[in-house]
Amino acid sequence: MTTSSGSSFPAVDLMQQGAPTPCRISDFTQQARTPPDLSRQNLAMGWLMFEDASDIYGDDLPVSSIAKKTQVFVKHLHGTLSLQVDLTKDVEVLKEVVEKRLQRNVSDEYFAYYLKELEPRNSLLSYGIKRDSTISLTPRLRGGRRRLKTLLRFFLKHKEELVKLVELPDGSDSVELTYMGCKFLASWLCCFLRAFASGRSWGGSFDLVSFLVPRQSVHIFKTPSKELNSRNLHMDCTTFTRFVRVMFVLNNQHPPYLLHLLSMLDNLTMEDLSADMLFALATHISLMPSLNRVSLVYLIKRRYDGWRPSERRRFRNHVNMCQLHQIWLLNLRFVPLFGDVLVETLRRSAVSHNDWHQLFVTIRNYNTHGPEYCWRGNVQWFDYSNNGMELMVPKYTADFLAQMLDVIIQRKFDIKDELMACSVSCCARKIWKRRFRENSDRRSSSPIDSERSVKTNKRRHAESYDGRGSKKHKKF
Repeated sequence: MTTSSGSSFPAVDLMQQGAPTPCRISDFTQQARTPPDLSRQNLAMGWLMFEDASDIYGDDLPVSSIAKKTQVFVKHLHGTLSLQVDLTKDVEVLKEVVEKRLQRNVSDEYFAYYLKELEPRNSLLSYGIKRDSTISLTPRLRGGRRRLKTLLRFFLKHKEELVKLVELPDGSDSVELTYMGCKFLASWLCCFLRAFASGRSWGGSFDLVSFLVPRQSVHIFKTPSKELNSRNLHMDCTTFTRFVRVMFVLNNQHPPYLLHLLSMLDNLTMEDLSADMLFALATHISLMPSLNRVSLVYLIKRRYDGWRPSERRRFRNHVNMCQLHQIWLLNLRFVPLFGDVLVETLRRSAVSHNDWHQLFVTIRNYNTHGPEYCWRGNVQWFDYSNNGMELMVPKYTADFLAQMLDVIIQRKFDIKDELMACSVSCCARKIWKRRFRENSDRRSSSPIDSERSVKTNKRRHAESYDGRGSKKHKKF
């Protein structure tokens, strides 16, 4: 073979050397019309053209991801989507695919299949979803009922807001329950008292997940299923007091009068479960804020002044049964603010060491006139607005007020209205208030009042019917 420049080359048969044959346009058209051959050999040869497929994938040949996916339908508010998803994947994968197709966030919506919500940590195959299944994308309702918190979740979030530290006039520190803490603990205690009043018990088999706390008030979630007896009562009380001792403590100090309440619960027996005992526990002085305790002492003193002399004498005799240190008079004379009030009390009348009624009167005078001694001329040396002045009473008189209230309630003194006025309002407290008011009205009604009420009801019943015996209807 001779070229144009005159040089010669040996003739070589290109077809014998394996060179490709010339291609025509009709060949490409025919290949486009012919369906691709997806056999195992063609896939292995055509997957990589520059090197062997076994060098990368080994003996396992690559399989397309489309072969693992299944067609499902997702029905939403504006139509239906047809998606290819892997049923073995998590529901979050389906959520990402739907968000990509709709181009919006679907966090406020949930997937449901046959009225069952799909949880994010489960696969689609675990719900029985198969080919051509229809999954609903439903929006969640906004507003409505709040998500209820368990007692454990509420405590972990608000444990710093239940008890607070307060500075006292003598320079020391004390702890007290906040309003949230009083409402929380009072409603939790009423859950047990309501169960005991109905003859039911948990038998000690409850924890912090057995109660719900909507709006800072505790409600029963795990219903007490056991019958109340001495053993179950003791187990419930000891378990409850163990939780309270751990939860309501700050700087190794408990709020005032709380240990007295816990000791009453630890020593509670079946014979003590009377209406007066349950009422004394539900309205215990430890479940009141400091300002409410000041008001309670003032109201009881005012009720005492309105009693007859025989009733006052009986009150003083029962108050003197309280146990306290015998030299309380000498101890209080050297206490800031207390000493000033006590000096004024001694100037007006004689006070005995063994007269506990005089201690009650001194506490009332201290709460009423104590703020006057917080000023030195025009300078206020102590801010009495932080409840520190009232906390001096439980520090230097121990549990005197708690013992006094327990005694006078058990001795049938009528101070229930004063206790209800100063107790923290909650759902359980309203039930107790309604129940005891009905009982008190029933006991206080005389035969004349009963006969008068019967006549009034008969007259109203007769006026509601006309002469023909048909019931009258009001015209609007």
